[in-house]
Amino acid sequence: MTEAKINPSTTNGQVLTTVGGNAQWAAPIAGAVQTTAAIDGDGQAGTPLDLADDAVTSAKILDNSITAADLAPNSVDQSELQADSVGESELIDEAVTPAKIQPGNADQILRTNAAGTAVSWVDLPATGGTTELADQNTITGDGTTGNEFQVANGGIDTQQLAADAVTSAQIANGTIVNADISGSAAIAGTKIDPDFGNLDISTTGTITATGDITTDGDLVDTTPDYVFQKYFLGNSYLKESYDFQTLEQIEAFIKQNYHLPGIKSASEIKKQGYWSLTEASQKNLEKIEELFLHTIEQEKKIDQLKNENESLSAELQSLRKDMDEIKALLKNKN
Repeated sequence: MTEAKINPSTTNGQVLTTVGGNAQWAAPIAGAVQTTAAIDGDGQAGTPLDLADDAVTSAKILDNSITAADLAPNSVDQSELQADSVGESELIDEAVTPAKIQPGNADQILRTNAAGTAVSWVDLPATGGTTELADQNTITGDGTTGNEFQVANGGIDTQQLAADAVTSAQIANGTIVNADISGSAAIAGTKIDPDFGNLDISTTGTITATGDITTDGDLVDTTPDYVFQKYFLGNSYLKESYDFQTLEQIEAFIKQNYHLPGIKSASEIKKQGYWSLTEASQKNLEKIEELFLHTIEQEKKIDQLKNENESLSAELQSLRKDMDEIKALLKNKN
């Protein structure tokens, strides 16, 4: 039978009891409730049942049921802790504050022993300074006026610093130089200010960009003046391997390879994986210079043919004049 099956009393504070062998609701009888020393009160108004002081012992508490939320601040002191029950793994970071450390005598310092296995409070030397507080390698000085503790030049490396121990606020502006940065630092490009002012950027590697490259200057490389040297001098010290080809040679090459001589084919560019703007600019200028030279040659040929045509035209006019004179003589003779 559950509570929901019992018809409740209409009067608050009544208890279910038996009278003459029958169950009925009635006012509680003083002293009728039997309790142990762990329970105070007798269930009557003014003396309700309650837990007695110190009534809850370890036996009454379910194992692993008490959480941090159940403990009031400063409710657990040393007397409640079993010896060696709290180790480093039980302490959260920064949980041990100076207030939690039992102090030594006036002006003493907390120091580890030579083996590094224990700490104790010790007196400072009577002179007021000591080199024992610093290893004199990473930190020098003895803490006295004129010989203050200070970080030695080059004394700190990654071995002395915890992860994220030094922030931007601890670094003086403009103090980190190139020698301070490891060659393997692999600084991300997003961490670099892209404004280099009037400084040159030099690299023996490849510059890769997924966006546009804008420049107010020139892309500098060898200019194709070797084209004119080869054409007019027969050779070029700028590029000894260059060969100026005739239009007939160029035509034959295009018919066979489907691209201009000296220009990479589509398959070569695809295999290479990129298109060099500097190389393309140089080759384009090379072809423009070649085109100018071929145009000059054609212009000369056109001028020559024009002169020859004018000469033939004059000769034709002279022949026509001679024919007209012969015709006139023959006509007069008849």
